[in-house]
Amino acid sequence: MKTEQKLMSIATVMFVLNFSILCFYSLICVTTTFRICDTLGAHDFLTLVRQIPRYPWQMPVQSLSLYALLCIVSFFKISRPIEHFPLRVIICVTEIALCAGIICSLDFYYSGVALLVLADLVHYIRSNKLRLCNIVILSLMFAFGRYDILAQFTESIAFSAYLSYYNPMTQSIFTGLESLMVCANILLFVLYMILLFTGQKEENARIRKLNEQLNQANDQLRDYAVNMERMAQMRERNRLAREIHDTLGHTLTGIIMGADAGLALLDVA
Repeated sequence: MKTEQKLMSIATVMFVLNFSILCFYSLICVTTTFRICDTLGAHDFLTLVRQIPRYPWQMPVQSLSLYALLCIVSFFKISRPIEHFPLRVIICVTEIALCAGIICSLDFYYSGVALLVLADLVHYIRSNKLRLCNIVILSLMFAFGRYDILAQFTESIAFSAYLSYYNPMTQSIFTGLESLMVCANILLFVLYMILLFTGQKEENARIRKLNEQLNQANDQLRDYAVNMERMAQMRERNRLAREIHDTLGHTLTGIIMGADAGLALLDVA
């Protein structure tokens, strides 16, 4: 029970942290876009990126909306455990699709949300095959869902282009804050997985111990049943012996005494 509480606490912190990271990227991109427009630096910025950025409101609205749906699906399956296997598969596919949508809506600046979904699904899924599939898919999304890898295949603007608008000190602060949050998310994921598998190992050990105790109890019950059967046989033998002694013995004794009396009376009369 304590392990489950710790896992729930870490998962909550991960959800809050990922929400903060989404707000961080969205706020930087939106704020920088408006500041560029206000300072009439759009021409220089477009010359630098050589692309037309999308509407500023799209990133926060899309990413936070999808993240809200992800939180709803996650907490729904926790509050109402589903045992039907096809529904579990649908929930897994839904969370993976929402994760992919969030990564795309952030222009592939951040793929750490895949670790959040992976931790959530690994804890939720009991089937080893389905768990392995989710691990492979989400690990690939985390590893390759990044702008520096997909730059040739996407028309989005690099996050570093937005940071280049600020002075070196501000860039260092933003970059350090980004690295801190991303590393914190990875560390929380590692801690979550360690606690999860440690708890499962302890649970398996507890189940094995209970099975051993159950086997011992079954052996004791088996011995008790054998002893009870022997005692029942002994009671039945004693009952038969008592009935033979009390009924048949007395009858035979009466017959013998009557025969002796008949022999004695035969001599007299």
